[in-house]
Amino acid sequence: MRASDPVVVAARAFLDSLMPLLKKRCPGDSQPLELRGFTRWVPESDLGFMRRFRAVPMWLSAEHQCAIQALNELRSMGFAELSRLEEALIADDIVGPRTRASSVLSLGAGGAATQLETLIQLLVDQAISQTPGFDLEPNTRDELVTKWAESVRRATDHITAVLVLREFDARAVPIVVEPDLVIDELSDDEIAAALRLGGGLVGLSVDERSVSKTFGIRRSFDSELFIEEIPPARSVKEQEVREEAEHRIDLLLEALRLFKAGPIGASGSFQYATSPLTGVAPVSGRLGPLFGWHSVQPYVLETEELQAFLDFWARFEKARETKVISSALRRFQFAADRALPEDEVVDLMIAAESLFLSETSERDRGEMRYRLAMRAGALVGSEELEERLRIWRFMRGAYDARSIIVHGGTPDERDLLGFDRQPLGLAAFADELEEVMRLALQRAVSMVADGQKFPPDWERLILEGSTTAGDR
Repeated sequence: MRASDPVVVAARAFLDSLMPLLKKRCPGDSQPLELRGFTRWVPESDLGFMRRFRAVPMWLSAEHQCAIQALNELRSMGFAELSRLEEALIADDIVGPRTRASSVLSLGAGGAATQLETLIQLLVDQAISQTPGFDLEPNTRDELVTKWAESVRRATDHITAVLVLREFDARAVPIVVEPDLVIDELSDDEIAAALRLGGGLVGLSVDERSVSKTFGIRRSFDSELFIEEIPPARSVKEQEVREEAEHRIDLLLEALRLFKAGPIGASGSFQYATSPLTGVAPVSGRLGPLFGWHSVQPYVLETEELQAFLDFWARFEKARETKVISSALRRFQFAADRALPEDEVVDLMIAAESLFLSETSERDRGEMRYRLAMRAGALVGSEELEERLRIWRFMRGAYDARSIIVHGGTPDERDLLGFDRQPLGLAAFADELEEVMRLALQRAVSMVADGQKFPPDWERLILEGSTTAGDR
């Protein structure tokens, strides 16, 4: 930013004149004022495994009230430095048109009117907050004015999308998967934003929330600012930017689920805007009482697994463009979110059909149960015949269980035989089926990432008697 920037020069001169005046008269007779109806969530205690947040009233300090009153009086008196700052803002190529508009908005954060009084009050409020006794040091003033000028001229709102992970833990965070795609523990500011958007279970009182150690997948994007309205063509492009950020986050959750078994899921999502002056401001969210709560042994991404996961992510990214794999992955993810084991079995078997029967023509679709089980055994099993046979038997049983469920029945435990041929409950059977499909998808991902064809030549794979799908 140029040293001769008219807005910066005028803002510095304004603060140099204003702050000594405020020091003489403030706080005066003013008393702190509670802003009724406005609260903010603050951390109250940390028990290690659980943190308690409380909603506290927002207050306008006596100093800030005095400054507001003084500023109004100076404006009515034609205070020279204030007038010059207003003139500089009006003449500015970016700020001027915004102050004359009824609204300045972005698709990511919405919008409102940009008024001269509001812009200048923001500068004054920040100066008071950063300086005890209204003694504003030159270096502090210059840094503040620079940030303020950049903020009022910004071309975009900086938005961060967060998918809140449920039943997840990591020993070493942040985990930078891509330059702007990160797994991290939520900060106090992020938790406070989520609570403002309705997340969390009410504690002993309505103004209390308990939040355990909570992680999320985070990705940021910039949302362009427009005057009055967003042109339709630009609105489509802006929506695509936001959807791409959300899509990348969802893909990362898919990769975590496929990388290894565990109860990982999502307890909600939210977005917030950040500013170097005003910090975190919640924008939108879909959150409920499960935010910040964990009930079972979590999915833990160990430190020694990080490089393996990052390598897997690169292979996953390449393979998911294959239609057959993408279709099976989608159903695998649906299954992970099902509450009922019978629904999980149905989705997992649809994923299996996508993966193992995708190229089968209508004429050749007889004995699909046999084909699916044979192909699963050949792809997932090792060179040992007994292991391939166990998978073959299990998948035939899974096919039958799915058929019973979709026709309105409930499989008997005697028909739900696990790998060891012992009867299982439906939930345990679904868990074993999930693991088979996880291994199958991992093999498919490895094949495509290594430049092999998928689907493979199933007959050759079966008759060779061993998998050629790469490392397990």
